[in-house]
Amino acid sequence: MRIPVAILMIVLLWTSQAAAGGFSIQQASIRANGLMGAFTAFGNHVSTIYYNPAGLATVENIQFSTGSSLILPETTFHNLTPRAPLGQVTQRNNDLFVAPHLFGSYRVEEGLTVGIGFYRPFGFRTTWPGNWVGRNSSVEAELSTYFVNPAIGYTLPDFGIGRIHVGVGLQVAVTGNFRYQAAVTTFTPEGTFNLDTRMQEVSFGFNAGLIYSPVEIIALGFAYRSPVEVEFKGDADFVDLPVGFPPTASVSTRIKFPASWTGAVNLRLHPRWRAEIDVVWWRWSSYERLNFIFDQTIVALSSNLLVDRRNFEDSWEFKGGIEYTGLLDDRLTLRSGAAYQQSPIEDAFVDAKNPGADSWFFSGGFTYKLTSAVEIDGAYIFLRAAERRVTDTHASLDGIYTGHAHMPSLGITLNF
Repeated sequence: MRIPVAILMIVLLWTSQAAAGGFSIQQASIRANGLMGAFTAFGNHVSTIYYNPAGLATVENIQFSTGSSLILPETTFHNLTPRAPLGQVTQRNNDLFVAPHLFGSYRVEEGLTVGIGFYRPFGFRTTWPGNWVGRNSSVEAELSTYFVNPAIGYTLPDFGIGRIHVGVGLQVAVTGNFRYQAAVTTFTPEGTFNLDTRMQEVSFGFNAGLIYSPVEIIALGFAYRSPVEVEFKGDADFVDLPVGFPPTASVSTRIKFPASWTGAVNLRLHPRWRAEIDVVWWRWSSYERLNFIFDQTIVALSSNLLVDRRNFEDSWEFKGGIEYTGLLDDRLTLRSGAAYQQSPIEDAFVDAKNPGADSWFFSGGFTYKLTSAVEIDGAYIFLRAAERRVTDTHASLDGIYTGHAHMPSLGITLNF
């Protein structure tokens, strides 16, 4: 029956973005951005709360840091379907996505520091022309999540084997929303599906880590972030659709953001040079399916439940960064980094909201010390996604995706 298939597509296809590699923002620190996220064993800045809470033990006195990253993606679709001219090119609209953060810490005593962070770890915004060939997949979609992360870092007693810092934090998903719009092209004239939901309850997870320095020039880092499952509830509107669809219905769904493990090696190559390599494993395989539950039976579907299988795969991410300090009378620090990220999305589940291609990232950044208490942080990241050609997809949208993104960021750090 074509009606249930059409609705299954328009209601559920947005979910591939909700767990794709590009959906995890990972830009919770301007300094880490300059190092392309290779920050797990650095531990010398309050934003380590996000990357590895063990690093808090090395942050002195009182420190605050705030800033924001701007994400400006550009995606192009080359059509391979019979619904439009072969090779027709569609440019995704220029979308601006903002990822703010705020951190603060206080050293209670030597080797013991507490802190708290606020950031946007998962989110996206995509809009396409209203009449494009893939409008049945997506016209507009936006997801926002905001987390609060209290944490504590502690330096263990000297056992004669080097310094060991440990830390733990509580991940608290405090607010968020998801909006989605797509055309229903199964009927003439076409209808529209709109989804507008908000996070209903505070959800919890945790992060934990360790930094071990067997000698002064080497630091080994390990960090873990637990999964966090969030429930969204809101309204689903069926506009200009035939009998069998209500004008509106309440709907709820739960999204599980994945766990991740990170290992890192940090080397002090010279008193002014530090370099780090991070390896991250994402457990995207926990994202197998997503259930949408309506408050009433949708007659055209003969059910109040839709189940979407995503079958994501676990993926790897590799990061490297280098930092040079001491320029301009010890006022300027420069950073650079690169990263490679595997996509967890199988070809069959690729769609316009997130092609999920393997991607390269390149970054540069700086910190300039205005005074002993005020430091300005800046960074820029360029993302280049691999070209991805897909056919026979779940979205019935065959084509070639290409894309890149510009991500500038600016912030400030205060030391007291």
